[in-house]
Amino acid sequence: MGLSTLNGHRVTSARITIPSWGCWHGTVSLDGEHAIANGARVTLVIADATFEGAVLSGGVALGRSFYRIVAGAGGWGRIIPPWSWSDDAGVKYSTAIGDAARLVGETVAPIANTVRTGPAWMRDEGPASQTLNTLAPSGWYVDEAGITHVGARAAGALPAKVTRVKPVDFASGRVELASDAIAAILPGVVVDGLTATDVQHDLDIESGLRTTVFGRSGADAVRRLVAAMDPNRDFRGPSEYRVDVASGNRLHLQPLRSWLPYLKNVPVRPGVAGCDAEVALGSFVVVEWLDADPSRPFVSSFADVDADRFQPTTLRLLSGGSSGGEHVMTTEATALLIYNTLVALMAAAGGGPLIAAVLQPLLGAAVSSALAAQAVPAPPGLAAQIAASAALQAGFATGVVPSAAMFAAWTTAIEAAAKTANASGAFPCLGAASVETG
Repeated sequence: MGLSTLNGHRVTSARITIPSWGCWHGTVSLDGEHAIANGARVTLVIADATFEGAVLSGGVALGRSFYRIVAGAGGWGRIIPPWSWSDDAGVKYSTAIGDAARLVGETVAPIANTVRTGPAWMRDEGPASQTLNTLAPSGWYVDEAGITHVGARAAGALPAKVTRVKPVDFASGRVELASDAIAAILPGVVVDGLTATDVQHDLDIESGLRTTVFGRSGADAVRRLVAAMDPNRDFRGPSEYRVDVASGNRLHLQPLRSWLPYLKNVPVRPGVAGCDAEVALGSFVVVEWLDADPSRPFVSSFADVDADRFQPTTLRLLSGGSSGGEHVMTTEATALLIYNTLVALMAAAGGGPLIAAVLQPLLGAAVSSALAAQAVPAPPGLAAQIAASAALQAGFATGVVPSAAMFAAWTTAIEAAAKTANASGAFPCLGAASVETG
């Protein structure tokens, strides 16, 4: 399999999905903490294949790194303003698509000047890819070098040294392959009569490299007959999508299987009353359709807890029957509330040696007990939390303000075990950068 890298850093696991149209995308885990900024251009090498893309989201934690990447400059999901063109000879595709690409930093392969719309064409505000989806619906793709093409992918030939892990499953339309040469395994390739619509490469340093080829099952005549009898067949069950654009509480979604439509402004219905999450770009969600109606999609769930970086960017819990009932429930807010409560109690009691000698140690011991009882079994680092708080109780000041150092030590132990650092410096406690900035 050879060494796989992302910008020269060793890859421990990766999944790259290449659809027949649209942007290829992937998730990558690295060995060690290697910070790469969102939007940064990256080069991913897996076996004999090289993918030029950009980081959508991700970061470092606990000695590892995880990133979601997308083809090209990562610009086709960005929102661009409306614009209009007019030309009596017809507005060139190259003009409209080229303008959208220029605004978001993407590169487009040459488009023939003979390909034109009518004498006027207008672009609405929205994702840059909306121009492509309107002018060339399901008829564009970004190649492995990050170049956008208008038109269908050319059919490739299956490499000679490919092992079928299992025979082609024509019922589900998929086949799993094993090969150290994957660069030529692209949508359009034919495997034992199954024409690929989507290709997925999975890499793991323990289990190796595997490729899954997906295709529409059944002969064309049979498929057309089934579609005529049940035109909403594809919308009767859940399907997996990738978050392409987050626009307020609505999502623009790219399908993982190319025969499903691109979806815009999809609402989220997670099944938990009062729960609202800001999901990371590039993350995966499950989409369903009410009454199998293709005009009524909704996001029903998110990645499972065992998935890499399944957490949302921000989680909000709302309560109350009127506006203004929103509450952000965080460890940071809770610790700050405890701190301010202690300050208020000691100020109200007038301070003095008695408060310092009696009240502060009792409160410190109570908080330490609460830490011990907060999880069963004990999370990593809990013993260190309790030891740090016990050591600091004896060092309380004699004034009316509790020791901020005690809270700093408690929460330093917590963040070492489970959370990110206090990025803003605004709290005398543990901080989560995504909450503090959002």
